[in-house]
Amino acid sequence: MKRIRGIFFSSLITAAFFLVSVNYAAAQNDILELVHRDIYIIAIPKKAGVEFDTSYLSQRQGIDSIRKAIEVIYAKSPFSVSKLEELKKNGTIVIAYDPGFQEGKIGNFALAAFFPDFYDAKAEDDGNNKRFVVKVGRHAVKWPKDELAMIIVHELVGHGIQRLKGHLEYIRELDLECAANLYGERFYQDIGIDKSSADVVKFSRELEDHWCSDFKNYMRARDQSLAAMWDVLNPDVPRLLAVFEDYVKQLREKGTSQKAISAANKMRRDKHRKWVGRVEAGGEAEEQYKLGISFREGLGVERDFKLALKWFQKSAEQGNADAQVQLADMHAKGQGTPENLVQAGFWLSLAAELHISGTTRKILAGERDSLLLKLTPADRDAIRKKVKSRIWNYRRLER
Repeated sequence: MKRIRGIFFSSLITAAFFLVSVNYAAAQNDILELVHRDIYIIAIPKKAGVEFDTSYLSQRQGIDSIRKAIEVIYAKSPFSVSKLEELKKNGTIVIAYDPGFQEGKIGNFALAAFFPDFYDAKAEDDGNNKRFVVKVGRHAVKWPKDELAMIIVHELVGHGIQRLKGHLEYIRELDLECAANLYGERFYQDIGIDKSSADVVKFSRELEDHWCSDFKNYMRARDQSLAAMWDVLNPDVPRLLAVFEDYVKQLREKGTSQKAISAANKMRRDKHRKWVGRVEAGGEAEEQYKLGISFREGLGVERDFKLALKWFQKSAEQGNADAQVQLADMHAKGQGTPENLVQAGFWLSLAAELHISGTTRKILAGERDSLLLKLTPADRDAIRKKVKSRIWNYRRLER
């Protein structure tokens, strides 16, 4: 490893979002760099005067964690490696660890992100002008290496390849996430992950029911037999991605594609109306949560924060911790309701208590503590009492 000051190999990061301020003290103005498998891994120092409510890795520890995750990819996922090599042939890969990334955000924890602004599609193909940059925050970098590897595959392979193909210019975020999650699905297959685990089952459901819902509708409208590709434990991802390219091509065209897209949209709307009816009749917390997501993100229906809040509230009241996180985020941001940090603090505190997953619980606890510091001692005390009472009621109902 070596330390560099001010700029990073020529002008790669000169205007970057994570460049250290020239006002920093010299000891804090060092960016640590490691080149591993022709991938630039850099670590940004913590900004002077900024404190976190959760622990974070040092620059060297962060780089080592990312390096180990890259090794998992190269050891276990030839498919992902082939895509990384394709990105290398077309430019420079940079993975940056920044402990201050997404500081204070709740609800949707941005563990890492791909930054397309560093990619210049018009630049000469000299291997230096095209950049594929991913930023990793203090939460994700502490995850087990297999899980961190999955995050890197999703952001770097999934979004990087889509950027290389130019898809970001004309398709929606929903479709981009569909493709990125398909790359993630293949990575899960390559490492032999337990498909019956709760987290992976949730990932698979969101892949099909949310991110790839329009793509699936397109496949049904085009050829009903294509829909059967999803009806297996380990779908053929390369084949799905090949069909996805046809789907993207159709999105670009306005002639023959419009009929297929209109049919997919109609099917989606009809399906969503039937879904709302089933959820209203059944009242299952998980389905209420998914319905809330659909309204908040505009998946299969027009975005409607008030309806999203309604369904998250119903699900959260039944003890769904994911819905409680969403509800907290909406109260904090004033989406569908006036901003209310006390309500946000309550639902986030309750979610932190109910989440069983160790990693997720630590993240929620850190964000909860940060939010509670903004409230008065009286409000914090009232929230703790209310959470304790709610937990007791949940436990009583489970007996």
